[in-house]
Amino acid sequence: GKTWSAQRKTAAAIFSRANFNSQMREVFLAKAKRLCGLLSEGRATDMQLHFFSFTMDSIMKIFFGKDSDQVGGEDNSYGTAFDNAHRAFFDFAISCLPLYAVIKYLPWPFGGHGLALRLVERLSPVHGDFRAARAVLDT
Repeated sequence: GKTWSAQRKTAAAIFSRANFNSQMREVFLAKAKRLCGLLSEGRATDMQLHFFSFTMDSIMKIFFGKDSDQVGGEDNSYGTAFDNAHRAFFDFAISCLPLYAVIKYLPWPFGGHGLALRLVERLSPVHGDFRAARAVLDT
């Protein structure tokens, strides 16, 4: 409903033809030059980390208008929070699979997506880590 409509409007503004033709090209070229300047010929390097950093720097500039230099080793609180949220959610989901299998068969209002699930989420330190990281992403 309303949430989808708001997200669609936000995405439409980000992925407009003008944005692709101007800002994205400029950002990608600038970030690529920065990355190329850091690479040394004949030296081993972690290209996966460089590509992740390149992508995060580009997204921060294009989507949020914020400069970031993770390629150069600068810390990025948003990127760190994203990684933490992803890791915590995955750990929480895997650790709670057996419990979810039982909860889904409990009668409402305790089972399904009811009180038992909320109680498990509130008591789990891993889910607490997820909520903390998500709070950073929501700012």
